[in-house]
Amino acid sequence: MNNNSYIITDNILNKISSIMKSLGSISNSFYEVNVNKNLNYLFKMEGIKDEDFISKYTQVYNDLDNININDFFSKLKYRECNLKDTFTHPRVELIPNLFSNLNTFINHTGDTHPFLMASLFYYGFIFISPFEDNNHIVAMVWLNKYLRDYNEAFKYLSLESYIYKYKVEYYESLKSDKTFIDFLLKIIDLALKDLLSHPIYIEDKFLKVDKLLKVMEKNKPMTAYEIMNKLNIKSKETFRNSYLNYAIEEKLVNLTVPDKPTSRNQMYYKV
Repeated sequence: MNNNSYIITDNILNKISSIMKSLGSISNSFYEVNVNKNLNYLFKMEGIKDEDFISKYTQVYNDLDNININDFFSKLKYRECNLKDTFTHPRVELIPNLFSNLNTFINHTGDTHPFLMASLFYYGFIFISPFEDNNHIVAMVWLNKYLRDYNEAFKYLSLESYIYKYKVEYYESLKSDKTFIDFLLKIIDLALKDLLSHPIYIEDKFLKVDKLLKVMEKNKPMTAYEIMNKLNIKSKETFRNSYLNYAIEEKLVNLTVPDKPTSRNQMYYKV
């Protein structure tokens, strides 16, 4: 992969400068923020419902600090079919050599900024789509590992939620390395600025949604009072404003009567 194929624009330089400024502002107190980082956003975005696949990658994600990314790659199977989608992917017989070149590229960074390297590797990975497993999920595993090895602050960002929010732009950006560099830098910049602006809110929001999802069963409807009892919450207003509304907004919880949110027969289920 040729790392001279892209052009360093003022926008790229400004985004990197903004990201570095944000990283420099994060103190050790932020490191205690326990954001609920999971792949649910990408599972939903990619339409993945296979429970074994979800369990496998959730475990990988939770143990990301301890895995060797090359060992992780070595356990995956190269795809054996040519792909037909909106992108032009290389033929299967070219994959081993192309993926080897991509790994050589990321391991010989030179003077290229790590955020540019991350963007280019991710873009190249999706272009090659080397594995049988969903390559968007595998690429996100790699990206999180790469960024958190670069700076510990990335452990506490949920980049997946931002990619999910801008999913149309995400898929569009993958049409060229330049547009994807712009997109990924934008996402990282937004996530860091949100962390700096609302650290307590972000921690509180994700932790409470995590608690909510833990007391619900997938596709099993429950009333508001049933969920409140499991959470030991007495105030319906607190339940809605601090737990339920955000989970619904992020499409982690659905309504049984979506056209009538205030229906007396309303129930809720985890997606």
